[in-house]
Amino acid sequence: MTVSAIQYQVNDLAAMERFYRDALGCEVTSQNGFVTCAFPQGARLEFHEAPVTQHGAAKDNRYWKIGLTMPDLDRAVAYLDRMGWPVSRPRQFLDIGYMCHLNDPAGLPIGLLQQGF
Repeated sequence: MTVSAIQYQVNDLAAMERFYRDALGCEVTSQNGFVTCAFPQGARLEFHEAPVTQHGAAKDNRYWKIGLTMPDLDRAVAYLDRMGWPVSRPRQFLDIGYMCHLNDPAGLPIGLLQQGF
C-alpha cells in the first residue's frame, strides 16, 4: 500500500496553484473548487477551497510537514531565493540528511531534503 495523494483545505487556491507550479515545478490542474499538484514521481497534493484559520503540527493531530526530496538542494534553494520565496539555509541534520524548510502560501511547512549524501 502506498499513499499517492493527500488533501488539504485552504483559503486561497490561486496562491497554492502559483506556488506549487512556479516554486516547486508541479504539474497543476484546477477544476471545480480544487487544485491538484502532481510531482514527477507520481505523488499528488490536492487543495480544496474552504475557510481555514490555521495549518500546522500539533500534538492532537497527525500532520507534521510535507517532505520533498531532490538531487541538488543548494541549486533548489538558489532558485527559490531568485524567485523571492523565503526558504531557510540548508544544513546537515545529524546523519538524517542535508535539508532546509519553507512554508507554502497556506502556511503548510515543507521540508526539502537532498537525495543521498
